[in-house]
Amino acid sequence: MSKPLEGFNICCTGVPSIKINELKAKTQKMGGRLSLDLLSSVTHLVVASPDTPKYEYALKKRPDIMFLTVEFVPVLYDKWISGEDIDVDHEIAEYGERTVFGNIKIAFTNIPGQERLEYASLVKKHGGVYIAYVSTSADLLVAGKGEGEKYKFALDKKIPIVHVNWLKACLKRGAWISSAEFSFDLGEQAVEDRLARIPSKQKPVLALTDKSLSEKRPVSLVRRTRSENTWNAIMEDIESSRPPSRSASVVVRQSSSHGTPFDLVDADEANQIANKGIDVTEESAEERLFSGHIFLFHGFSITKLKYVEQYITSRGGIILSSEEESQPTHFVVPFDAKPLDLRPTPPSAVLVTNWYIDESIHYQQLQPPETCVYSRYLGEIIHHPNASIFQNKQISASGFSGMQATHIERFITALGAKFIDTLEESRDLLVVTDEQFQAMNNRNMAAELQMQPTKKMRAAVSWKIRIAPAAWIFEPDRWASLFRPKAAAEDHERAAKRARESEKENIAKITKKRQH
Repeated sequence: MSKPLEGFNICCTGVPSIKINELKAKTQKMGGRLSLDLLSSVTHLVVASPDTPKYEYALKKRPDIMFLTVEFVPVLYDKWISGEDIDVDHEIAEYGERTVFGNIKIAFTNIPGQERLEYASLVKKHGGVYIAYVSTSADLLVAGKGEGEKYKFALDKKIPIVHVNWLKACLKRGAWISSAEFSFDLGEQAVEDRLARIPSKQKPVLALTDKSLSEKRPVSLVRRTRSENTWNAIMEDIESSRPPSRSASVVVRQSSSHGTPFDLVDADEANQIANKGIDVTEESAEERLFSGHIFLFHGFSITKLKYVEQYITSRGGIILSSEEESQPTHFVVPFDAKPLDLRPTPPSAVLVTNWYIDESIHYQQLQPPETCVYSRYLGEIIHHPNASIFQNKQISASGFSGMQATHIERFITALGAKFIDTLEESRDLLVVTDEQFQAMNNRNMAAELQMQPTKKMRAAVSWKIRIAPAAWIFEPDRWASLFRPKAAAEDHERAAKRARESEKENIAKITKKRQH
């Protein structure tokens, strides 16, 4: 029996983990591959929701990717095992490809008659519902101009209004594009520019499976890197094309990107990669990340465990429901668990916090347990008697990125302080990376590391806010000194101010006596 998905490399976005496991098994049986990451070799993206980073990236950067419904693989599989003759292109056209407009009710205004009829026909063809009159039942109003009764009615009823270029862009890409990308508030030139940037839909190029052929599908001009699943950098590119926010902090947090996920390569190198072909059966390193790991969790809610299960099992790990099932290799507890609430660690296991899992997935390689063991971070530290010094303190951070930024924020909050992204003169402390702190106190090191003070660091110096390295936050013996310098300076300033005021009063009294 021929395998209908030979040459397909499918990725999923917005799909629950249980469903992903089903799709993966059925895809592989039909000769295809399911990748966890949006690799350069991915040909199709199963989309449960378009409101995801993977979808937005593929929409703008991968015109060769086709968007599929969640039902496509299971329905195709049922037909295949029942012995039906499968024409996969026909099956995709019939029910597999996501419709562009997905039953959205669309009305038009300020669009010429013949053009309006053509657009109405295209809306119906691509899954939408055309309504001739604007009413409260409309989901969207497509307008050629920002004027007229229909336009005013939509404004009054808060019906989203988009420029006609949005419709053109969706049809050009063959996929749903966020209506916010073509809001009338952006102006005519902006929506024209955005339409020009939308790539035209291309047909996916499948990997050839005929053994007599040595060449396989060419890959896009990208190289996969260790941080390919780090979507921050991708989203920065997406965000850069969106309208700027109406309000911004004076001093903002630095980017949380931990390196770009795709590095451009030249055409010659891309051709060499293409000639090597693509192995559609080999599992990626990420899919083997937790191979050999047997996790036993303690102190987590059932909801949280169900959520994290997809990340572990899809990467080769095993989760035990009890210690009796098997000997765990890792005993996982919440990073802020109280020492007294812990049960004894199984003798076969390493005691780690959930940060071990977070960081391993984020960096796509196992982190040494000693960097994530329970005693290193919270527990004994967060619940230290001296932690009360952090209560109600206002703390900001600078220089952190990726998972490191997330963890430093959570740790500071767990200590009882208020973590605030923006830096103002009223803040009690600015936490920076250890490298930045060392460079700040050593000009030669700063030059060697090519480190420049961040905006927050310069502002902190100007406002006399204490600057401390992250390492000090994890050392209770240093806590007493973190806030003292600023407090002492403030006390000195207040005392000096009282002295000046007292001196002025005495001078005034003496002057008054002399006048009498």
